[in-house]
Amino acid sequence: MGKVINHILAFAALIFLCKSYSQDTLSKKTFLELDRLAVAAHKKGDTVLSRLYSYYHRNKAKREKDSLEVAFSFYIELLSDDANRTVQFADSTIIYSENSKSKYYPTYGYLRKARALFKLGLYREALDNYLIAYELAKAKGNESHISSVNQGMAMIKSNMGDYTEALKLYQEDYQNSLRSLDSKLEQKNYPVSIRNLALIFLKKNDLDSARFYAEKGLKEFRDDEFHYIRLVSALSQIDYYSENLNAAYDSMQKFRHQYTGNRLANNYYYSGKIKHRQGNDSLAKLYLSLADSIVTSTNRPFPEIKDAYQILADLHGDEPEKKLAYIGKYIWADSILTANRTAISPIIEQKFDTPRMLAERDLLLEVASKNKQEATIWTVFAVLFSIIAGWFFIKLKREQQKTKYLAEVGLQTSLSKQQHPKKNEDISPELYKELLRKLELFEKNREFEDVGTKVETLAQKWETNSTTLSKFINQATGGSFPSYLKRIRIESAVERLRQENKLMTYTIDALSSEFGFGSRGSFSRAFADVTGIKPSQFIKELKRRS
Repeated sequence: MGKVINHILAFAALIFLCKSYSQDTLSKKTFLELDRLAVAAHKKGDTVLSRLYSYYHRNKAKREKDSLEVAFSFYIELLSDDANRTVQFADSTIIYSENSKSKYYPTYGYLRKARALFKLGLYREALDNYLIAYELAKAKGNESHISSVNQGMAMIKSNMGDYTEALKLYQEDYQNSLRSLDSKLEQKNYPVSIRNLALIFLKKNDLDSARFYAEKGLKEFRDDEFHYIRLVSALSQIDYYSENLNAAYDSMQKFRHQYTGNRLANNYYYSGKIKHRQGNDSLAKLYLSLADSIVTSTNRPFPEIKDAYQILADLHGDEPEKKLAYIGKYIWADSILTANRTAISPIIEQKFDTPRMLAERDLLLEVASKNKQEATIWTVFAVLFSIIAGWFFIKLKREQQKTKYLAEVGLQTSLSKQQHPKKNEDISPELYKELLRKLELFEKNREFEDVGTKVETLAQKWETNSTTLSKFINQATGGSFPSYLKRIRIESAVERLRQENKLMTYTIDALSSEFGFGSRGSFSRAFADVTGIKPSQFIKELKRRS
């Protein structure tokens, strides 16, 4: 309470000084100059001074009855880390610029309000404001604001688990940023688009692409602390899924003090996951509990928090009350996420996805009409529609065929049995033969189902080094160690599901652990990559046959 009073007194004193100072100096400043002063102070971290310049800007605009400049004066307030404060001033911005012909307003107010509402976990309200901003940006021809809407819609889609559609929007945003790097507005958007791509590729389990964009961003923005820290956060998550646990943990520790809200909760979540993987249950409990406390206080669960509750329930297996409490929290988080997905999905499809598709179609038709007669255009459109419909039908039939074949025959293509070694002078025939023997035992004993299996630990166990082992795996199987491990685990999963009826009663989460995967998502993605179908489809077919 004392700190708040001190801030109020300090701000009041500065206003008094400003009034005296302004008679000689600030009164001679233009609106643009006042805005630049406010932004410069904000960049230096002087929040009080930046707000003071904005305050003078606002009062001058009111005296001159310039409502658009009043709206401009709220710019600094819209950059606040306090989401509730941002919503408040965004509303003021919108009111003062509601009928403006400006290319940027009131669209910017709706964008900042939408972002703040998303931060507060109010996804439906955020969506409504993004949709208003989208219509305004299209009407005003502001590509930068359309790009910002795409970013926001991609965030909502990603949070709902629709990673494929989110990736399309992020890729479009990235390409727009590349084409417009001469614009200062797009220069601000460019690092954000790189980080978004890194994170969405991570969610799609494309670690190579995720690392490419994260490292590209770190290289290009090493002198930009704000974006650099966020890119380090993305890279630490990539390191986690790449089994570089120590590097991931060190990065999370280094910049944790810079995070707040769900960003901090996400940091605690991954730190807890790392310690759980490393067998340090006490620290795992601590970090995951800290993530829970933030999510509980903000009432804004994110998808990964369900995994945290599942781990916490398992770690408190000997404490029934606590285990039950975490199971309850898992159900609570899942119900909120499901409710959001159910409420928002139809609106996105109706008001955003469908209009975008129709706009793209109309653009294609407009271009085609310059060279072809109307009848030809509709013929082409009908053909395209038939091709697309046919493609979806064929895709569905192929999936059904794959599912039936997999249930009947299995995979039967163990990589270690594909022994077509390429000549490699780095590995002697004797060593190759010995490593092949160990690989066969490794498969026979199903050691690959150990979640902690990685090339370094296996090399140490087989009394060789990771470089040699990687070369051998590549030579013996025709692929990298991660590719081999993914394939052999899925082969085993398919056969065990076909043979062991009890496994069909397991949840996907339980199956992922059973077959050596660190999470439900990584197991599902690996299964789909290897077999072409989802594990749930396969299990459904097996149950139908039993």
